[in-house]
Amino acid sequence: MLLASLAWRRENRIDGIFDREGEVPEKYKITNPTGYFGDDKDGNSIVCLPLGRYKNRDTMAEIGLPAFLRLYFAWMEIVTKLLKEREAETGKKGLQVIQLVDMECYSIREIMYQPVREFVKVSQAIVSANYPESLKVMLIINAPSVFALAFKLVRHLMPKETLAKIDIYGQDEEEWKRVLRSKCAHLNKVPVRWGGTLKSTDIFGTAGTEASVWSGIVPLSFFTDDVIDSHGFKKVKVGARDKYKMDVFTTSSRSEIRWRFNTEDHDIGFQVVCPRGSTLVPWRRLDSHNSMQEGTITCETVGKYQLVFDNSFSYTKAKMVKYYVQVVEDGDDENEDLHNVDLIDTEYHQCLSRSFSFPMHGDVVS
Repeated sequence: MLLASLAWRRENRIDGIFDREGEVPEKYKITNPTGYFGDDKDGNSIVCLPLGRYKNRDTMAEIGLPAFLRLYFAWMEIVTKLLKEREAETGKKGLQVIQLVDMECYSIREIMYQPVREFVKVSQAIVSANYPESLKVMLIINAPSVFALAFKLVRHLMPKETLAKIDIYGQDEEEWKRVLRSKCAHLNKVPVRWGGTLKSTDIFGTAGTEASVWSGIVPLSFFTDDVIDSHGFKKVKVGARDKYKMDVFTTSSRSEIRWRFNTEDHDIGFQVVCPRGSTLVPWRRLDSHNSMQEGTITCETVGKYQLVFDNSFSYTKAKMVKYYVQVVEDGDDENEDLHNVDLIDTEYHQCLSRSFSFPMHGDVVS
């Protein structure tokens, strides 16, 4: 097993990955942030992954699974480095990681995307073969009711050893906070949001702290540049003489983009631009402060679409937009019978023995 792992590291050029290729682009640190919450009482590192807010589906559609796996290799190397540093500091050997996986805001759309399921399969095989015994336990918290179905779709892709280390907690905050508090040696490195004592103006903690795995203890702004309410709507402030452009990615022909939005107090301009740069939904100034605006388009071209909220005509007034956007791939409606999802194997298992590079600073991935 050791010889096979060494061969995998050589073939994938893992050793010296950062010296040779540079740091992971800030863009992907922001879309997939990780927080270090200190250690448990035995010295094992506690790492928080707010997975429910990750947009892995969009990122994979943008850069492809091989490059996404490269990002994962980099993350595993950073975690390995953290464990080695903690072992040197504490004098303890065999330290492991406790993963706190927060599923708040999770959408079933993520796991319905076949490359996401393939990533689970490949990444778990990589960890099992090349980073054995790195995980002590995975605490999944804020699991919504739909998570049970999502977990059924991927559990057969995970090694039995990993499944035995997974504890799942629902949305009873007092229950999972009690568990986390019982494990943490230093609550001052855990934001109040997760049951610790670290306070800031942002409920998700303060960025740029001394203890950093990926982007430090992560603020809400790292997950999204607007605020998500309890019904899934987001809010964004569009300044006077300004526009807010929202990128939406499709991965199959005949996909549908659906939207609903309104504004507080004043109207706003709106249009949709297709991947070729032409206007799909013409610019119109809408009375969205009087009624909810709704629309659907069918996207025959795969790629990046832009929904544009345009306030450039206003010289003095900023506009607060509340919106909900959904991408439904052809035959991929959330209301369909999810028990009949096709779990087709692909050739992505080749990633286990091939070398790929992740996009570096300055690379164009849009």
